Amino acid sequence: MSHDANQSDSPTITSTSLILRIQAKDQVAWDRFARLYTPYVYGLCRANGLQDSDAQDVSQNVLRSIVSGIGSYQRTGSFRGWISQVTRNRIIDHHRRQQRQPTSEGGTDFHIQISEIPDVLMPLSSQSAVDGDPLMLQALSMIRDEFETSTWTAFWRMVVEGHGAGEIAKDLGWLDSDDPASHAKGAKRVRQAKFRVMKRMRDEFGEILDFEHE
Repeated sequence: MSHDANQSDSPTITSTSLILRIQAKDQVAWDRFARLYTPYVYGLCRANGLQDSDAQDVSQNVLRSIVSGIGSYQRTGSFRGWISQVTRNRIIDHHRRQQRQPTSEGGTDFHIQISEIPDVLMPLSSQSAVDGDPLMLQALSMIRDEFETSTWTAFWRMVVEGHGAGEIAKDLGWLDSDDPASHAKGAKRVRQAKFRVMKRMRDEFGEILDFEHE
């Protein structure tokens, strides 16, 4: 059953503790990480020229590299940037393996393939807003069921769709025509819904998403 974030059945997990739990080989933490980042890594592979089957294989290699490398991970830049660099290295490894195979008709020269891979893979979205950021949207899908429908609707319409708090409160029936202060109360309720969802995102994913926006 849906419920508000402050009634979550499980304790929130900070970004740092999630990394630490992955480093400690916590399977639950790893499963949540993999669910969040696998579609993103796959998207990076596709955006850099890999076909579906190759992108799936490279994505799995990236996850294996993360498993072996996260034990020594220390935050010196964006976490997303680290993931992108690991992905770039595995894409190059993929092209090297292809080079060692008999060249198929219409095959692309290895050096041309490598030259087309940028030194730093660009994120799939450079936006800082939730809307349009594939990682943020994936994270949101993972916490969606923790909130009442009205709370989620208020958040989504304000943050993603850009509607005003007063308009949202009216559409949700949060205004009382008999109360002169109803408009302010309704708008406040919308902002509180936004805060609950955003706080849950920070508590669960935090720096794993380089989560900085309000």
